[in-house]
Amino acid sequence: MHKKLLALLSAAVLFCSCSNKMSPDDPLPETFDPSVFIGSRNQLIYAFDPVNGNKHWEYALNANLKSSPLLYNGFLYLPAESGDIHKIDPKRGKLVSKITIGGTLSATPVGDGNMVYMLGDNGILYAISTADDAIQWQYNTNSPAANSSSPAISGNNVVFGSSNGKVYAVDKASGALAWTYDAGAGNIFSSSPAVSGNHIYIGNYDTYLYALNADGSLQWKYKTGDKIESSPISYAGNIIVGSDDFKLHCVDSITGQLRWTYTTKERVISSPYAYAQVIYFGSYDDSLYAVRINDGSRKWAFPAGATVRSSPLVYNGRIYFGSYDKNLYALDTANGYISWFRNINGVIDCSPVIDDLSGQSYNSSISGLSIH
Repeated sequence: MHKKLLALLSAAVLFCSCSNKMSPDDPLPETFDPSVFIGSRNQLIYAFDPVNGNKHWEYALNANLKSSPLLYNGFLYLPAESGDIHKIDPKRGKLVSKITIGGTLSATPVGDGNMVYMLGDNGILYAISTADDAIQWQYNTNSPAANSSSPAISGNNVVFGSSNGKVYAVDKASGALAWTYDAGAGNIFSSSPAVSGNHIYIGNYDTYLYALNADGSLQWKYKTGDKIESSPISYAGNIIVGSDDFKLHCVDSITGQLRWTYTTKERVISSPYAYAQVIYFGSYDDSLYAVRINDGSRKWAFPAGATVRSSPLVYNGRIYFGSYDKNLYALDTANGYISWFRNINGVIDCSPVIDDLSGQSYNSSISGLSIH
């Protein structure tokens, strides 16, 4: 009897000892992959795998997205036409906060330090803290515009164009006006500025591409054949911009002298993107083009199913862009062949953005943000 009791006690101790050593039933750690983000007029934002196009998530904005997203300091900022900026977690597609600006939003924000700067269609520039999403200051141009220029950072200033024919530079810390450049009444700046060194480049409806110095004085201006809605980029000593004259123009950044043009069959409103000595841009003739920076010769052209207004983006050997045919395309940069495409059931005005999880943000070239 005693032997049986001792055996039972020994078994109980052994069982307790084993159970204490069991690992807790903790959830497995989350894993994430890089994502390419795209929105459209179907009131949704999508995250796809850049390699194979598999969908990671979708998020309902309940409003159309015309402006391009901004990936900054680990968050995705989405300015919707409802007047709200949705700040979401780019890995999970979950809302972090909603920042109400009001009106409709069509410009793309820019980030700098601990601030995000957004120009509303009401003509007001907003400085928003990335820490608590509070509006720190506002600057009112008193010139509402339906197609706002997106802001860019030039030294200590935020610079942007307006429908009243002016370029504004506003101190990024205080919101005080630093200077304005006036191209004249009736001349509209809906093109977004590109900043390179001490110079600012921006297109106008008056057909001119303007080069301004950091103090707002004019360095030169270059005339195209029609109004400029495309945003210029600065690349390898050149300024490249599209025009409603059906051409992509490449001019010398110092002198403003023409180097070459490339002619398409329709307007070029898509902002170009530069990578590895090649310029990529879309046209209203339903095509995406790849041309060489040295002479403007065509490397290849890809026929999409409709207008290409979206600005392209290069990442890991592929070029990503949206079209009015409602597709997000991923093409091989070497030859323009399709790697994959996804129909998102909405006309695409905005440009793609990529999060590769390394801390490097791949944003569109709306404000001259091409990766050289």
